[in-house]
Amino acid sequence: MSPLSRSRVLISLEPAAVHAVQLAGAVRRRATARHFAAVEPHGGKPWEAAANALQANLGAWKLQGAATVVLSSAFVRYAVVPHAENLSEEAERHALARAHFERIHGERAQGWQVRIAGCVGIAVDAELVESLRASVSGAGLRLASIQPYLMSAFNRARGRVPERGAWIALAEAERVCVALLDGTRWVGVSVLRESLPRLAVEREQARMAATRELAVLELPLSPDPYAMALSAE
Repeated sequence: MSPLSRSRVLISLEPAAVHAVQLAGAVRRRATARHFAAVEPHGGKPWEAAANALQANLGAWKLQGAATVVLSSAFVRYAVVPHAENLSEEAERHALARAHFERIHGERAQGWQVRIAGCVGIAVDAELVESLRASVSGAGLRLASIQPYLMSAFNRARGRVPERGAWIALAEAERVCVALLDGTRWVGVSVLRESLPRLAVEREQARMAATRELAVLELPLSPDPYAMALSAE
């Protein structure tokens, strides 16, 4: 196996910044380089300035290997899809998720790429996905996956989630993604314009009239500015 085939690149796309980490190593991969680019906001779609910053800088960073891109909750829409877990066929679950988004958001949902994880529907603008593919391939990288921050962070911290479930508070600059996991069942996912995770959870508890006492798990576990990218490690 060549050194290139063992290398990975972790990228985070955020409203104010783009981060990239080069990982390399045969057994235990280590970070060999970190890169950062500020995002210059401008008009257009919410993700457009960040995608432009990535495209402008990715080639110059001279990264190698398979790339995983983690998307800020600012660029992702979530919805708990009723009865999705009762379906065994992936195509049926995907169709149910798409219909659910179109019922909530109308015609604009037709331009989104929709995926489903358990009963959580995930929608991303299809133009953003194509932009990421073009930027990654243009820098000589292979795109391994595009992941919402909630899913990559939750998977990384799964061992810390109590069996009874928890409120997951995933903090970013100026927003918190709050998800309620009751046992193994996802009950709700919301993205709030809030800077304090505990306050965001309290707002969701009040909105959902939640009465069951569950722990609050605040993510990310580290204040590292590269935490979003490293959540896919």
